[in-house]
Amino acid sequence: MATHAREDPTGVTVSSVAVRPRRPVYTTTGRLLVRLSLPWALVALFGLDEVLEWVGVPPGTRPFGVRLVILVAALTPVAVVVLSPVLLRFRGFDWLFVRPQPLAVMDRNVLHLRLPRIGELALPWERVGSMAIRGRWNATSELRSPAGDVLATVPDELVHPRVYWRTAFTLAESVVQTRPDRYALTPGFGVGRPSSFDLRERVGDGIDGAAWQRSRNRFVAALIAGLLLLGAISTILIVLR
Repeated sequence: MATHAREDPTGVTVSSVAVRPRRPVYTTTGRLLVRLSLPWALVALFGLDEVLEWVGVPPGTRPFGVRLVILVAALTPVAVVVLSPVLLRFRGFDWLFVRPQPLAVMDRNVLHLRLPRIGELALPWERVGSMAIRGRWNATSELRSPAGDVLATVPDELVHPRVYWRTAFTLAESVVQTRPDRYALTPGFGVGRPSSFDLRERVGDGIDGAAWQRSRNRFVAALIAGLLLLGAISTILIVLR
């Protein structure tokens, strides 16, 4: 989340907040590449090694060119994933990244959205009523008008722009910080940071984001402590057998 200042036509300085995913947003093909890059590298390295040994080219007898080909074949998908922030700038990789990449810019007057396959949307806050996850297992959220009409489907990468569970601000939190007079946070699924908001006239003060985060921290700490205790008890029982 980045904060900027600009002047409106009346000369008044207006602060705006920009929210963008920390990592590039991939197409379906790109997500498949990310998930398979490491398994592919392991299979390629060990699989090609076994094939060469089977055909009578054991380690130590392989030319440099053959070893280089094996290495390139194994690591190319990993390199593409690692270099994706740089590759995002080149149009030749449209098969890897969605266009345009998601972005939200907001100030006291308007919410600007840039969404894949939709493009640019400029929504005065009077047109924005709420945002909530659509379906328990669906990685998108619906932005709705005060009357309940769907304005846009927002990808999860923009709803949860950062992956760090302690310091990340969700899109909903940025909206409520920008317009605390109009919106309040509402509970979402799971124990993650609040990712939904609604009009104060409907939900009152909503939920306390800081208290919600403290509750999540306690849950994670208790889970880790429980796992450590279980591991310690298991170790003691094994030793005493």
